[in-house]
Amino acid sequence: PPPPPPPPFSSRRRHTRSLVPSRGLGDVYKRQEEGYIELAKAAMDATNRIKAGIESIAGLRIMGEPHMSVFAFDSDEVNVFALGEKMDERGWHLDRNPFPSALHMMVTPAHADVTEQLLADLEAAMNEARLSPASSAEGMAALYGAAAAMPDRGAVSDFAIGFMDQLYTIS
Repeated sequence: PPPPPPPPFSSRRRHTRSLVPSRGLGDVYKRQEEGYIELAKAAMDATNRIKAGIESIAGLRIMGEPHMSVFAFDSDEVNVFALGEKMDERGWHLDRNPFPSALHMMVTPAHADVTEQLLADLEAAMNEARLSPASSAEGMAALYGAAAAMPDRGAVSDFAIGFMDQLYTIS
């Protein structure tokens, strides 16, 4: 029988032609673009469901008119930092914005499968926050609330540095 053909990168092969046909690259790029579009659609669908769910919870409102998957929301009923703490207790971490006080989300395709649970937990946290307004003076809610209330931005910076210094003191 004849000897087996040489491997594709053998020194016995002297050609310089690409191993990937050029027309195949167009297919690869098209599949990548379609994959990106699918992921972007999933993120935007989840974003729209989450924003609608937030708007349906009494006392919460979306800030501005966000067009993409990043947005913030606030409340005219509860301290949003306390609400964020209650969401932390449920396993969700919503970023805090101090100026103005708000909770901030960046929705990804991964949120598509957890939208309903997120909204159910947010509604339960909102109901709990309404019942315990004193919780705004506890945990990180107190830190964010104090920073947001300080009119001197330099004092906020000094306060944050001092807090972090005490938190991470090496003995």
